[in-house]
Amino acid sequence: MQIKSVVSALCVALSVAVLSPGAKADDFRLHGAATLAKNIVQPNQAAIESKAGLKLSVLVNGSGNGLMDLVAGKADMAMIAAPIEAEAKIINTKAPGTLDVSTLRVKQVGAAKVQLIVHPANPVKLTAAQAKDIISGKITNWKDVGGADGAILVVAEAMGQGTRAVVETVFLKGSIAANARIVPTLVQVAEVVKQSPNAVGYGNSSSITPAVSTVSGIDIPQPLSLVTKGAPTPAAEKVISAIAAHAK
Repeated sequence: MQIKSVVSALCVALSVAVLSPGAKADDFRLHGAATLAKNIVQPNQAAIESKAGLKLSVLVNGSGNGLMDLVAGKADMAMIAAPIEAEAKIINTKAPGTLDVSTLRVKQVGAAKVQLIVHPANPVKLTAAQAKDIISGKITNWKDVGGADGAILVVAEAMGQGTRAVVETVFLKGSIAANARIVPTLVQVAEVVKQSPNAVGYGNSSSITPAVSTVSGIDIPQPLSLVTKGAPTPAAEKVISAIAAHAK
């Protein structure tokens, strides 16, 4: 009996250890995109929990990481801020066969708008074609688009972040400049741009502040979705419904 008790205690300890930080065994684990978490989930978390009848454990760790956690059983649902195909391509490029899109169910619950940002002192007006050539690294000096002579600093998030995936797949239909300065989060993209007169980056309502200027006329649609492994469980359906109600 004592051996059985020890084994049971170890099993309980292990089950607690694999939960996300701060999560309880009965929490509904929601991991992924900052844009969806910060714009919709976290500001309305109490109301969402009340409507769903569940306690949420929200971990903001990026679209790609959220999907990986979902597949690994570390999350009950992933939040993504890019088309699922774009995220799957990034993940499977790094680790082939890791993410099988056919096993996932995606429900779009909202949308955001991605805009390009520059330093407030930068007076240059860009066309969409010029902006694409700058972000992709084809144009490397501001004088080539009517600005002062100075090397362009492209600032971007790390691979796997939803907003970067949207910029690359929806806007560029290609890759961000190979020599771009890479920062961990979308908020940090804006932080670098506001401090660097020759910088250009991107953001959305979760990261853009009056400290940077947006490039007018360029709005990139960004889908915000919830993802489950297989058909949503009854608990997942409740969470999806509650979040969707606050995304309108």
